[in-house]
Amino acid sequence: MKVLSCSDMGSECSFEARAETEEELKKLVAEHGKAVHNMEGIPDELWEKAKAVIREE
Repeated sequence: MKVLSCSDMGSECSFEARAETEEELKKLVAEHGKAVHNMEGIPDELWEKAKAVIREE
């Protein structure tokens, strides 16, 4: 299981996403980013940073 949280990215947001694949995880993170952080998609540079802090459970 792959895990990524907003706090891993330096945010005070408590959101945490869990998914079997990186693609599923990115989709969950993008949905959260749009709903909560008013982001339209995840810029490539930000996703590269996120991939570096994804944890395995």
